[in-house]
Amino acid sequence: MPAGATRGRIPGLFQAALFDMDGTLVDSSRNGERAWRTLAARWQLAPLEDAHFLAMHGQPARQSFRQLLPAALVAAACREVEEIERRDTEGVVALPGAVRLFEEVPQERKAVVTSNFRAVAQARLDASGMVVPQNLVTAETIRHGKPHPEPFLTGAALLGVPAERTVAFEDTIAGVRSAKSAGCTVIAVLGLYDPAELAEADHVVTGLDRVRIENLPDGLAVFLD
Repeated sequence: MPAGATRGRIPGLFQAALFDMDGTLVDSSRNGERAWRTLAARWQLAPLEDAHFLAMHGQPARQSFRQLLPAALVAAACREVEEIERRDTEGVVALPGAVRLFEEVPQERKAVVTSNFRAVAQARLDASGMVVPQNLVTAETIRHGKPHPEPFLTGAALLGVPAERTVAFEDTIAGVRSAKSAGCTVIAVLGLYDPAELAEADHVVTGLDRVRIENLPDGLAVFLD
């Protein structure tokens, strides 16, 4: 566990669990970078450096394209990057502990809240061996992407529970801020960022293999190892 992280059971019970996808449930970082570098070459954009990817991570493609392209070209760029990412699932895998933890939560108590497109989310979850959930919040579902609270508020609404009664799993600064501002209890998963950069989260873990969830009659009990 990172320095200062909590161990044991998180106090209280949660009515639902909200999971980010890329970087939290699945490792798709190389796929995303390949897609964006391919698009940058086709559209003759300036070469994208690692800092660009870090800044964009966790946000919908349209938000990133608005910073890179004229407004009239954003929709076309979104369609193209969606198709590239949907087709390219080579190397997409579930992160340690993700399949087990996701299966510990029943369908009616969980949702995936991703900034990606629905078709890409379905393709990556399938490729990683995870069951696509009944409740899925994607770029098409929302008007305001992370770090705005709308994605997690939408996920909670799909499940019919207040966001304040949910636990959210995220790996990015934008995602943590989105979930916190929605009122969720947030567990940050280390990967791209240092613990200090994810300090707005309520808890920080090195991976989902350090988390356990028990489905009880009155809610979800969450344990950190």
